[in-house]
This record gives sequence, C-alpha cells and structure tokens, in this order.
Amino acid sequence: MVACTDAREFKNVINPREIVPSQINLKPAAPVTFQSVGKGYRSGVRAPLQIVARNQDEWTALWRQHVSSDSGSRPPPAVDFDKEVVVALFLGDKPTGGYDVQISRAEQSSEALTIYYREKNPSPGSMVTQALTQPFHIVRIIGDVSSDVIFRRE
Repeated sequence: MVACTDAREFKNVINPREIVPSQINLKPAAPVTFQSVGKGYRSGVRAPLQIVARNQDEWTALWRQHVSSDSGSRPPPAVDFDKEVVVALFLGDKPTGGYDVQISRAEQSSEALTIYYREKNPSPGSMVTQALTQPFHIVRIIGDVSSDVIFRRE
C-alpha cells in the first residue's frame, strides 16, 4: 500500500485512464426470462414472504402452503429444476382488495439474480372489496440460478 500525503501525490499514484474495464471484472446485468406460474389474491401464505424454491421438495412444500386455503388440493405445476427455479412473492394478509404485487423483470449479474417487483396499494377513498386478500405472484425463472437471489421493489 502506498501512503499519500496530499492530493497531488495521490493523483500521480493511480491514473484512472490506466484501469482497463476487463480488469474490473464486472459484467452488466443481463435480463432473465421468466414465466408466470400463478398470480392472484387468495393464498394460504398469510404472512409476507419472498422465497426461492430450488428443488421439487421446496416447491411442493411451498405449493401446499399456498393452496392450503383451497377446498381441493391441487398438485403443483410441473417445474424442471435442472433448468429452472421458482421465485414467489406473497404480500400476506391485506385488510381489503385493491392490493397487488407483480414481478416485473429479472436480471442476472455476476453476484446475484435480482428480482424486480411492484406493489400496489388501494388509493385512499377508493372502492375496494371488503374482504381479506393475500396478493401473490409466482414465476419460473428459466436458466441456471445458483447465485443469491435479491428482491428489489421498484
């Protein structure tokens, strides 16, 4: 490490023009393809949850919890975990209708897969369903996702 005593000396130690982008080893984030598995307002997941299912056991457990409020038990949609993972967002119990969540895009960088989503709340004074709702969006991410997953609200 070089000790610098003033700004002029520091300027001479590191020349920003000498840094080549390939030396930085940062790839720009690339868009990732995804398909919706389910989206709606009724779920057995009653608390806010952001989750990734990377294998069939995790997916089956998540699906069972999700459909637990249904009268009939439906099997989970087929997912090829050799090529895909499941990403799900649940807002939990909301006091009325008018709430929504939407996964809008996904990007893979060298560090992580970032899931971007939007939440919608009812406007003050708007007419909404007077019943508990549990907004959710579940998607299949296509491609190898072995990195960390970050959820980011837009």
